Amino acid sequence: MEIRLTPEAHNDILGIYGYVKKDGEQIAQKQAQYIYDGIEKLSQFPNMGAALQKFVKRKTALRYLVIHSTYIVIYNVANTIDIIRVFRKDQDFISILGLTNSI
Repeated sequence: MEIRLTPEAHNDILGIYGYVKKDGEQIAQKQAQYIYDGIEKLSQFPNMGAALQKFVKRKTALRYLVIHSTYIVIYNVANTIDIIRVFRKDQDFISILGLTNSI
């Protein structure tokens, strides 16, 4: 299945690279590769991530995939796999996405 990154997801990965680069360029490259490798696995296993629905009050078809216990990929599966955003685990991705937290 085809994977498409939104411009926001691409910028997220660049931002993660820049954030990690302070610890060394090789480390940043390795982290970016972890993200891309995880995303690539979705082409064969599009539903390997979990439904984001369990974290929010309103209905959403979005899914999430945790990569290397550090990154959270938000995506949608339709005719293609659309990578919506990529976050570090310490980011409040629910608020950033504009979704309401569950109780």
